[in-house]
Amino acid sequence: MKKSIIVLTGLVLSSFFYGQKFQATLTFKNGKVVNGFADELAKVNKKNLLDYKESKDGQKQQVSLEDLSKIEYREGDKIALAEPISIVEFKNAKKWLYKIYSGKVNVYTFSNTSIESSFRNGNFYSNETLQTVYVFQYKNDPGNIVTSIMDAGPLTVNTFQKKANVKMLLNYFKDKCPKVNEAYEKGEIEFKKNPFTFVEYFEKKCN
Repeated sequence: MKKSIIVLTGLVLSSFFYGQKFQATLTFKNGKVVNGFADELAKVNKKNLLDYKESKDGQKQQVSLEDLSKIEYREGDKIALAEPISIVEFKNAKKWLYKIYSGKVNVYTFSNTSIESSFRNGNFYSNETLQTVYVFQYKNDPGNIVTSIMDAGPLTVNTFQKKANVKMLLNYFKDKCPKVNEAYEKGEIEFKKNPFTFVEYFEKKCN
């Protein structure tokens, strides 16, 4: 997947599409590939089953996420990837997340609410209306929950959130690249409304 910084502006799917299935490619662990239409992750039921159809007018089917290795959602020429990764804070249990950045550090996200979805810069993820959690994965290590943004209004991040998130970001990068912490102390980078100023600096300045 091409590297892509996610900015908090972009195309929000209209209410017409809300509740509809998205064009998708389901890749199974056994190598089988199915093209069709599938629900977003937020609509997976309590039994971990995802609804999909092999054609728009086809019969609804269900597949267990346990049987899949990845899901590629498409809107026009935009492709969005969802896949399971191990997360340290969940005792290395695997969780299905949307991959929104590929690089030295991969960035995934999920929302703790079932809400309308968005395509932004060619990547698919749940539109953060209450809280967005960012998970960082360095190389092939398990992922770490690094920042959590609670929306207190349109694109608002309060002082407490800022301090807490900066502390988590600096702690994450301190052993991987001390330059990130030094750059923050010097005012070369700052926390805005998402963690990507730190990610971008790490990608450009750190080996």
